[in-house]
Amino acid sequence: MAFFGRDPVRAPASLQLLAALRGFHCAGLRSFGVRAPVDHVLPKATPPSFASVHVRSIQQPIIRWLVYSHVWMALCAAAQVWWTFMYIVDRSDELRLIAFTFLGTISAYGFMRLMRAKGALADSVPLFNWVDRYRVLHWIIVASTGSLSIIIIFPLIGELIGILWWIVPVCLLYVLPFGYPKRYFGLRAIPALKVPIVGLVWSVVTVIMPATAADVQFSDRIVLLLFFQRFLFVMALTIAFDIRDSAIDPPGLRTIPQLFGDRSARWIAIAMIGISGGISIGLAMIDPHSDRIFVHLLPLIGMIISAFLLHRSDRSRSEMYFGFTIDGMLILLPVLAWIGMILI
Repeated sequence: MAFFGRDPVRAPASLQLLAALRGFHCAGLRSFGVRAPVDHVLPKATPPSFASVHVRSIQQPIIRWLVYSHVWMALCAAAQVWWTFMYIVDRSDELRLIAFTFLGTISAYGFMRLMRAKGALADSVPLFNWVDRYRVLHWIIVASTGSLSIIIIFPLIGELIGILWWIVPVCLLYVLPFGYPKRYFGLRAIPALKVPIVGLVWSVVTVIMPATAADVQFSDRIVLLLFFQRFLFVMALTIAFDIRDSAIDPPGLRTIPQLFGDRSARWIAIAMIGISGGISIGLAMIDPHSDRIFVHLLPLIGMIISAFLLHRSDRSRSEMYFGFTIDGMLILLPVLAWIGMILI
């Protein structure tokens, strides 16, 4: 990776010349038996750190608040649940699950950010700096939204306990640093596992949970295809964020950009979106409700836009590009599907 493979920082030429002159001077002093001063030495080069990585913050106050408070991400997750319910006949629990997903996402992402917003990362990355600056307020938000989400989902706990019992531990193990100070153990630290974990959790929460609440079996081919469609699409967007973070992620994380380079990672993500789009076309062909054809096909427009954004993603892009625009594709696709319902 270019950032970690960078040559050591050289001292300026003027300092090198000064050190050389000082060396000659000290050698002359030693020849007369005088002890040379030891405090005038060439400054040691320092390896690059988080502080050397410049991440452009979001300038618009409202958008910055939406992204940094995780409200935007929560809206994305809620929109994905809404999209799934467009394929479900029994929509009696739709609002309950949308509210649960919205509040639970704020709590889960807020907790994960609080765990990581420490040290150099909090000093250099605007999002983590924001979280660290308002740490007490974020803990209050995490606790309150988490408690409300539990209260809201409690009437469905019997149907969803089979999902929740492993989703919550996965979220905890994904970020918590277990172990010694210089080595930690967590799902995030397992090489190449980050992208599949994010895709799996999002797909289960936004597809399997609504289907389970509506008593639709996972073996149903519509649900199965929706799961893999969502799994691939979320993984593709996650790769974009790995490209952004490739300058600060530790080499041992083995993200796709670290393993294959940014350019190859972009094409892998675009290929995932292409397969996800192919699944949408397959859904339109096998769905027994022929009047839902536009619900399947209009989101293809959003997938094309997503592929274009992924193709242009690189480390120089701002947090606005990633945290608002690319994440916003998770809202655009359900909105396009809703327009497809109106066109019926």
